[in-house]
Amino acid sequence: MKVVGYAGSRSAFSKSICLGEKLKTMLREKNIEMELYTARNNVVEECRGCGKCFDEGLCPQDQEDSMEYIRKKILEADLIVLLSPVYLNNVSGAMKTFLDRIGSWVHTLRKRA
Repeated sequence: MKVVGYAGSRSAFSKSICLGEKLKTMLREKNIEMELYTARNNVVEECRGCGKCFDEGLCPQDQEDSMEYIRKKILEADLIVLLSPVYLNNVSGAMKTFLDRIGSWVHTLRKRA
């Protein structure tokens, strides 16, 4: 089983990232592989609203930031874990940006290759 986690936090003292690392350790003890990506260690640019993800199935920004690699890992995963601090009763801005960038998958019901 492959698990991919994304923590939408940039804080050096992030509880979300800490929780993700603890989960990674717990899963490793059960021989389950988990890769954890964070807003702190990856660049995910804001969606430009060009609509190419809907029209062509690809985001041109993926070539410019970390999303191409993260998307590939998500598609290979059996489980996706999203971790975020809560600001004003919502996810962090970094997590919202990440969700915006994979939003077309929700609307187009993107499946694994």
